[in-house]
Amino acid sequence: MSRSYAMALKHPHLTLGMPVPVGRRIGEAGKIGWMIFVGTALVACLGTYIFVVNASAKKGYELRAQETKLERLKETVSVLESQTAEMQSIHALESQISELGYVPVEQVQFIDAARGIAMK
Repeated sequence: MSRSYAMALKHPHLTLGMPVPVGRRIGEAGKIGWMIFVGTALVACLGTYIFVVNASAKKGYELRAQETKLERLKETVSVLESQTAEMQSIHALESQISELGYVPVEQVQFIDAARGIAMK
């Protein structure tokens, strides 16, 4: 058997110049359709993945900015608490009182409210 005769038996429509049978056209169209479907699904999945990763990264940057802001606020609170404690210390209060012109009392006298006070 010659090679051309064997080819004619496998693909007689090509040898005789006839159109491709419908069954083969449907099979080819199905293959092309599935390739388009798979390609479209792949692109959609990749697009969704990129969108989700981008949104996650954005939230991560926002979270890091908030954490940095929180650290700065904690430092500010620490400094303000230190200043408040320093200003409320007895030495600071004594210096403020002396700046206002008050003098310290040497002997403190108390009134006994239980004995009563004379009133007019």
